[in-house]
Amino acid sequence: MIREVRPADLQTIAEIHTDNRREIYQGILSEQYLAHITYEHTKSRWENYRKKNDRKVFVMENEEGEVVGFSALKYGAEGGLLDNLHVRKEFQGRGYGTLLIRYCAKQLLDSGISRMYICVVTGNIRAETRYVSLGAEFECDFTDHFEFESALSKRFIFKNLEELAEG
Repeated sequence: MIREVRPADLQTIAEIHTDNRREIYQGILSEQYLAHITYEHTKSRWENYRKKNDRKVFVMENEEGEVVGFSALKYGAEGGLLDNLHVRKEFQGRGYGTLLIRYCAKQLLDSGISRMYICVVTGNIRAETRYVSLGAEFECDFTDHFEFESALSKRFIFKNLEELAEG
């Protein structure tokens, strides 16, 4: 089941987000940056993120009601940005991430938005490959900024949200 995040979920998504970044970006982002990431810091960022009117955060629960992943959307004039997508390591490869992507596409369509963007830090080949397999097209390279860290990243666009949402 996918639903909007609740305050009680923030610790869980902070843990998922922090753990995933530490693993995925090992060897891509600096050790100093990765060591700086804490559950408390990430939870605070998510508390502030969800208060903004142009953003929504969704969680995915498994059959037991456990939060196993989450996604975040920013709504904008040029389309929606799938700002974050993370699934707990032990639940990856079961389709939860794809379901979250499709759900976000549907949310954007319901809001009258027909395009969705996603940015991937260069070197995160698994994510890049998955998004392309779902229909995302490479748009451009750019430098992304994470607090005191910068990284070369790639921006992809989903142009056919109807097809993506339907699966």
